[in-house]
Amino acid sequence: MKKGFTLIELLIAVAILAVLSVMGLGIFASAQRRGRDARRKGDMRAIQRAFEQYYSENMAYPASCGFGSTMEIATGETFLVPSDPVDSGDTQYSGDCTVDGYCVCAYLESEKGGNASDGDCDSFSSDGAYFCVENLQ
Repeated sequence: MKKGFTLIELLIAVAILAVLSVMGLGIFASAQRRGRDARRKGDMRAIQRAFEQYYSENMAYPASCGFGSTMEIATGETFLVPSDPVDSGDTQYSGDCTVDGYCVCAYLESEKGGNASDGDCDSFSSDGAYFCVENLQ
């Protein structure tokens, strides 16, 4: 009698490994999305701190802001804006700035955990997948 595996046994083993691999990749991709979303939320809070620091020094928020790798404001000053974790060097963050306040948002991949549906920022309130920060003063 010969010792070894039959073709059916090998096919079953390969099928089980394939199913486990697909499940593992799905879980891994989900964890990556959640991690990038956590970074986006942290970036939004860092931008909020920068605006609040600007307010404490100038008693007003910047009159306008433009987003890119740096954020230009009306006084000619610039803030470094963190880039989106998915895009290389480009930011997917957007918002509006006036001397009375600001609203800056990031789109979340997982579409959970966004706060824009809470009415934080009017222009983003229709989609709960946005995480927004606004002026505290």
